[in-house]
Amino acid sequence: MMKAKPPKILRLHSPSRFAAFTSLKPSDMSIDKFEKGMVSLLRRLGVPAEKLVYARQVHGAKILAVRSPVFKNLQEADGFVANKQGYLLSIFTADCLPVVLFDAKKNCIGAVHCGWRGSYKGIAKNAVLRMKRLYGSNPRDIQVRFGPSIQKCCYEVSPELGVKFADRFGKSCVQKRDGKLFLDLERANETLLVRCGIPKKNIIKNPHCTMCRKDLFYSYRRDGKGTGRMVTSIMLKKSL
Repeated sequence: MMKAKPPKILRLHSPSRFAAFTSLKPSDMSIDKFEKGMVSLLRRLGVPAEKLVYARQVHGAKILAVRSPVFKNLQEADGFVANKQGYLLSIFTADCLPVVLFDAKKNCIGAVHCGWRGSYKGIAKNAVLRMKRLYGSNPRDIQVRFGPSIQKCCYEVSPELGVKFADRFGKSCVQKRDGKLFLDLERANETLLVRCGIPKKNIIKNPHCTMCRKDLFYSYRRDGKGTGRMVTSIMLKKSL
């Protein structure tokens, strides 16, 4: 069910923390097929299926904390935080911005689905606040990685939405070209995270545009509702 190419593993400064990125075919996205579609990723990471954590994403700003030994999947949410080893926090995107966070000092992580709605509502900030409150994280110790998303080259938005983002996150997150407005979703979330106290140097962005790179990524805007999804995951593990 997975693409033949194995998932890319991005090591996050420590052998006990890592993020994985891969893609699911459109046929894999029904709930009954999803976990089967994740089998090759789970096998490669040595993660049992019961440790796979995912939600029914609703483009909101709710962050769930993984607490119980058996997490109840398919709750409505768009992000997670955790400080327990072995749970693979997973989010799905097809243009929206996937964000993973980790704090090596407090040994905790987060994964966030940042579409324009969630970004405007401050979902990335909510993840940072939950890491602070639940695990004692200092924002200066949090490292952030952005996954592939639609970039400012392609993300045309309405004048109304462009003005809203410019007012909330600064004019630099909206560009005007040929009488049209284009949203820089990465810049908006970077601005939000820096305002939370995370040093800009701790935030590593992704240069790839999901809409431009048809050879690499799915894109809702380019391909429509029937497209597949990218999966971005992060977990705590003693060793890889």
